[in-house]
Amino acid sequence: HPQLNSHPKDEVFSRLRRDMFDHSERGNYITCNWSKGTALYQKSNLDKPIESISISWSCIYRKHKEDIFEKWREKDSLRQKNGKCGLLGAMMRQKRTEVWFSLNYEEALEVIIPMLSYDGYGKTQISDICAQVRFQYDQDAKNWVEREYKFESLQQRIDAQSEDEELRKYSKEVKQPYRFPLDTLKKDESDLFFSLALAGFHRDILEIDENENLVAWTLLLDESELKMADTALYRLWNLIHVFSEDLPPQCTILKGNHKFCYQPAINNKPSINFEAGEDVALVAYAETESDAREYIRFLKRKECNDDEDLLRRYVRVFSHEPIERKLICEPPISTDITQGNAILMKGDITDGGTELDP
Repeated sequence: HPQLNSHPKDEVFSRLRRDMFDHSERGNYITCNWSKGTALYQKSNLDKPIESISISWSCIYRKHKEDIFEKWREKDSLRQKNGKCGLLGAMMRQKRTEVWFSLNYEEALEVIIPMLSYDGYGKTQISDICAQVRFQYDQDAKNWVEREYKFESLQQRIDAQSEDEELRKYSKEVKQPYRFPLDTLKKDESDLFFSLALAGFHRDILEIDENENLVAWTLLLDESELKMADTALYRLWNLIHVFSEDLPPQCTILKGNHKFCYQPAINNKPSINFEAGEDVALVAYAETESDAREYIRFLKRKECNDDEDLLRRYVRVFSHEPIERKLICEPPISTDITQGNAILMKGDITDGGTELDP
């Protein structure tokens, strides 16, 4: 039956699970906790609960024998299907373990789980953990009714955090051209936008660390994710302010009507998070010049397949010089004719410097 565990991610519990994943065979492990808001009172004191649940963290862990990283990246359709039932997925790569978790709501899920140890007659080959139906209790009907989970935007999740006034203020001040990561109802696209736009945040958003903290922090489930949100919004404002400054010559094409967005990498283009009319780009902000240079090398390898031409055409990573706060952009402008059609020069170096092609 469900645990009444007010600290399901406590180090003691996480360590027990890590030890289990280190030393046990492949298989499925299930933990179930009461929903957020559950409170236990003593009859002698009904004013203050002796136990309350602030995070539920009910999970199905699936331990594999082999590394699952590449296979996990290819399971977008499974994650989206399960997400409609409120069952969200992350990967604990070092432990070769899938982690499927529900959010904090009071709900019941019908889930098909592969029976890995069964080799008898009539074995059904089910390869994945698949959520079928989600139910919530209807107080009026006095019964459990089927309901699809509806994702909220990041702004809606921030607004629900009544204790964090600053986070709400700084998010609501973001103007329309830049509101995409805050207002989109597609959580994965919001996560991917931040992973591209903020140099220090670029890790695999599909992962969960050994302490069971999500890399994709935008669910705002606990204090660690709220702290990440504060940092992310601070850095997002740094990127937004860039477009009100005098941009370097290779960035002038970005000054027109523009907005944040997200498009996956297709047709010999890297992933995109910025539109300016018909022109698109991958834009990012780094805290220091050295961080920007390191990040541009990372993007060249991961997003551009080591293609310098593709990098110069689409990618812009900004930072500020520390003394005079001069805006700096990577990659630097180039007049090398060998760069091919990545360079669109209007006149000489003082007249153009635009490197983005449509």
